[in-house]
Amino acid sequence: RLCAPPARLVQRLVAALFFFATGGARWTAGGDSWLTSAHECDWFGLACDGNREIVRIGVDENNLAGTIPPEVCALPQLDQIDLDGNGIGGTVPHTIGDCRRLKILDLDNNSIRGSLPASLYTLGSLFSIDVDHNLLTGTLRPELGDLANLQYL
Repeated sequence: RLCAPPARLVQRLVAALFFFATGGARWTAGGDSWLTSAHECDWFGLACDGNREIVRIGVDENNLAGTIPPEVCALPQLDQIDLDGNGIGGTVPHTIGDCRRLKILDLDNNSIRGSLPASLYTLGSLFSIDVDHNLLTGTLRPELGDLANLQYL
């Protein structure tokens, strides 16, 4: 018998995967609040809505490394990913298109490489994409013009 509803277990698992994938043990601040018995909404850098579902991952300038795990978009209410000023590498996960509520993607000043995945251009809720000062290659796709809510690029 599980001690928490399945959605809560998934949320906790995704948060833990994020911690391990980004080198949480070496973060400058707040890493010691993660992976504790406290609700994950009380972990440093996570913000939740009134239903205690994660809506924001915001761990700027905190010595994050590694990669953004593809499972991050298994958080159904996630609307902000704010990880600028770290040492995150790898690519923007192709699963980013599963973040159906995503409004802000702030990944500037990292070491992310490759091109932006096609699935990013399907997120009609996007208001801001900030990915400058990375190692990105390629060109922006024409579908960028279909993002009617996009105000900042």
